[in-house]
Amino acid sequence: MEEQVYARHSCRTKYLAHVNTLLTDVQKTFIQKTPFGWLLSINVEAKMSRTLLIELCSRWSERRGGFEVRSVFIPFTKLDICLGLGVRVNGDMFKLFKEEVDCYSRRLFDTNDVTIHHVYEELQKHIKGDEVADVCRLYLLLGLTEFLFPNRGGKVHFGLFELLDDFSCMGKYNWGGVIYEYLVSSLCDAALCVRKRQKRSHFHVVGCVFALQMWAMEHVLFGQKKLAKRKSCLPRILHWIHVKVGEAEVQKAFLCNEMITEVYVTNEEMATEIVKEALDGHHNA
Repeated sequence: MEEQVYARHSCRTKYLAHVNTLLTDVQKTFIQKTPFGWLLSINVEAKMSRTLLIELCSRWSERRGGFEVRSVFIPFTKLDICLGLGVRVNGDMFKLFKEEVDCYSRRLFDTNDVTIHHVYEELQKHIKGDEVADVCRLYLLLGLTEFLFPNRGGKVHFGLFELLDDFSCMGKYNWGGVIYEYLVSSLCDAALCVRKRQKRSHFHVVGCVFALQMWAMEHVLFGQKKLAKRKSCLPRILHWIHVKVGEAEVQKAFLCNEMITEVYVTNEEMATEIVKEALDGHHNA
């Protein structure tokens, strides 16, 4: 009997959704000016189908950068990340993994390792104070660590601290590119495990795995007609986070559903700067 492989991940919005109910209007206005103002609209916990995660890992092609569905290859690209999460996929890259850093945002904590729990506790204290900029830094650190760059230990990547010191520079970074590379690197490792090239009873995918679920919703789970009726919003997560995916629905979809091989972009989305530059990079890739 073949041993079953279980999928795990750490991509959550539990703390984020709760904190969004505590912030003042002044604090929200400050956060809204950053590239991640859309996080304020998250009011539910993101649910990732583990059945879908296993299915996607089993179909991932590292060499081609996409998924094989019934002998049809469908790419998973940085444009998907841009549309799904509303972040730039152009600009300056940054190092996520660093041994240690010394900057203002890092000094908000006095522990050697900083976890998502530390950020959550510190944020709740600061929300009651007058330092709006620090609330913004802690809030972004919460969203980045809990949802966009989550990892198995719940630790904050040291490379994020320096990026939060100067708000005026945040828009220049290639957030989407780093989110994509971080997720895909773990996806490649998970794909090996699912295919039995590594003997493990479970695998853990780090990164924003909900981006994979959004990809599946748009390319496999729902047909073109349903997509056309989808309410246009950027980022698309603000729509898809409210859509549930059942196990039976996943199994049926990969066997017989209509597939969409191209990325569907609305006129409203094409009018935004981050999508324009993402499309330029996508077509030139």
